[in-house]
Amino acid sequence: MNSSKLVSIKKYEHFVRIPVLDGLKLGVYVTGTSERKDPEILLKKLPDTYGLERVKVLADLTVALREVNSRKVVEFGKQGLILLQDTEDKKSETIILSELCWAYQCIGEYQTALEYGFRMLELTNETNDAPDKATALNRIGAAYLRTARFDQALDYFMQTLKIREKIGDKLGIATSFNNIGIILNRTGNSKKSLNYYNRAISTLEETDDKSNLA
Repeated sequence: MNSSKLVSIKKYEHFVRIPVLDGLKLGVYVTGTSERKDPEILLKKLPDTYGLERVKVLADLTVALREVNSRKVVEFGKQGLILLQDTEDKKSETIILSELCWAYQCIGEYQTALEYGFRMLELTNETNDAPDKATALNRIGAAYLRTARFDQALDYFMQTLKIREKIGDKLGIATSFNNIGIILNRTGNSKKSLNYYNRAISTLEETDDKSNLA
């Protein structure tokens, strides 16, 4: 590895520019979709949608607003779950549960976030979708990390890594290495954490996407 990348541990957490704790676009890890949709277009479309179509729009809104307005994600996500009581769309339900888990973490309601994370995990066990399950495990690990429950966080990040390695998700693997490195650093194992940060960078360098390297 290039010696210029051997920076201090404190800088390392921000050196790999993967959103800390989570993957890149949700589509890579949960939905299979490519890009987030324009929230303004979705909001204009919403009043004219009903039933399953409305559920899909609400799910898209939770993704589109993830980094914009967490409370709106909660609002639209809960609306979607209510509609799902009368119809079935496991993919949309997976997306909504995932985004609710993340949104509640962003507003500091970690126990509620965990409840949605475990609901998502249960659903992914039913659907047997490996990328979705990896996301669920990662969401749960993130909630534990945010509340300084490092042993639990490490366990769930390790489970996430195992799945992502099995399915060959390079960007997901790099994210997992980064997250594990963060835990090890915060629990005083700086040497081992540096190893995981280096593995994150090396894995990213094997991909075609170099945008997450500083």
